[in-house]
Amino acid sequence: MTDSDRIQSFGMLFGVRIGLAIFLVTSLFVGAASAYFYLSSLESLRAQMRERVLDVGRTSLFLFSPEERDMISILDRESARLSLFRDSQLPEIEPGDTAASLTPEQVARLQARPEFQTLVQTLRQIKNGSRPAITQPGPLPQAALDPEHPPVIRYAYILTSLPEVPDRRILKFIADADYAFEDTNENGVMDDDEQPTDVGQLYGLPSPELEAAFDGEAHVADEYYEDIWGTWLTGAFPIHDRRGQVIAVLGIDYGVDSELNVARELTYISVLFLMAGILLSLALSFLVARWLSRPIAELRGAAERVIAGDFGTRLTMRRSDDLGLLAESFNAMMSAIQSSARKLAQMLEELEKLNRVKDEFLANLSHELRTPLSILYGYAAIMLERAPGKELEEMHRAAEQLSAYVSDLILLTDLETRIDIQRSPTRIRPLLDRVRNELAQTAEEMQITLDIDCDQSLELSANRELLFSALRHVVKNAIVYSEKGGRVLVSVTDANDRITIEVVDQGVGIAPEEQRRIWDRFYRIDTSNTYSVSGVGTGLFIAKRVLELHQGTITVTSEPGKGSTFRLALPKSPA
Repeated sequence: MTDSDRIQSFGMLFGVRIGLAIFLVTSLFVGAASAYFYLSSLESLRAQMRERVLDVGRTSLFLFSPEERDMISILDRESARLSLFRDSQLPEIEPGDTAASLTPEQVARLQARPEFQTLVQTLRQIKNGSRPAITQPGPLPQAALDPEHPPVIRYAYILTSLPEVPDRRILKFIADADYAFEDTNENGVMDDDEQPTDVGQLYGLPSPELEAAFDGEAHVADEYYEDIWGTWLTGAFPIHDRRGQVIAVLGIDYGVDSELNVARELTYISVLFLMAGILLSLALSFLVARWLSRPIAELRGAAERVIAGDFGTRLTMRRSDDLGLLAESFNAMMSAIQSSARKLAQMLEELEKLNRVKDEFLANLSHELRTPLSILYGYAAIMLERAPGKELEEMHRAAEQLSAYVSDLILLTDLETRIDIQRSPTRIRPLLDRVRNELAQTAEEMQITLDIDCDQSLELSANRELLFSALRHVVKNAIVYSEKGGRVLVSVTDANDRITIEVVDQGVGIAPEEQRRIWDRFYRIDTSNTYSVSGVGTGLFIAKRVLELHQGTITVTSEPGKGSTFRLALPKSPA
């Protein structure tokens, strides 16, 4: 990925992140507001439902006169006297289940009593008083459920507790507005709502509201139930006698369909509000993100132009916020960069001129020195043969070294401009033997053992003379930078179509801070242990350049005081 692609990707990611952040924040706000509106409205609606049931129950209690309350006590005592069960004989009844405590004949006699009928009429007044239709005066019959006009109160009944059951896990029915079986819908079947509720019938306590009512507190159930006629909420209300004691509980199942319809509409409205809020948040996020990312897009475009080399780029945004300050800083930075770029270009131009002059000078000097040095070297050799002497030997060696330096300078100049080389099949071992022969005198003077480990058959495609020059320089460096009496090992391996030549010495080593500089032209490590004539610092530069022309690499691993290992890796054939 290019720098321009990275900048463009950053700009897009910035806009997406800003938009996503705004969308999440606004969506959370809308969601929280919708949830708060829905839950608070639903709780308010539930509170209204409970209050309505409580109001109906409290109002219904006023219909029971003191005499009717006495009738409840009379029926309670009479049903207890006639009960089939005694203290320890009470059956175990699961919550919500019923069990008969009287015989059918006893039930019929009690239900025929005026006390029972009076209580049933009061319960029917409570139940039928909630009907939309006008109730006719006179005794009220057990009414059928009208699907068109169902009563608001589904059931109205009276329960008493049993003295022999102090924990009130079992209660007893005294009266029910719909106490007898009657096929009210005329379908010939006893439906759930047509089940008779006999006087004295035992009932397993299933709900906390009934227990709370026996403790003297009017209570409404937390949950509603449903049947084929609607949805109902149960309320329980204590009935007190003349002394203020709780003698029974009035149970009312009140219809809450209208409130639940409101709750459903409220849910629908809340969902619509939430969806509209999310869509609005999405649109708002897009617009705000686009507005916020516009300066970033302008900055991105400016950065792309700078990458393309247009240092005259400037931002034109006029803002008083941080982005405006950033634009001013960018423009100031670009002015400084443009000024520095001009100065740098001038300096580079001058350096290139100096470098060309230097290269021309070195090339001319090398060529000019080559002929007189060759003559000097030849005369020194002739004189040394005729009259051997120490001074002539020194002169001959100096002429030889100067000739080698000049040859290296000429080769260096040639390698700097060369982009390709002529290759031919080249065996490695003969090249290494040639290097050893040429450096034998140097190794002998330094008392260095030079060993070669190379298979005779190893071959690669290379420029023989250039590769020889590179090997000679690397091996010579290993010799002259070694301690006297040391050993230099040259080993060659063949793996994965590459030839690796390792030159290992036991010399002074190379410090880490110098390992990157040894490949520079004219750089040499100055130590007191080196060979007296160690060159001018062109050897490793030549070796590196030769390896590059061969599509190879040269690396070094070294530790001061423990020697160095140079690795020359070359492909067996060009790519």
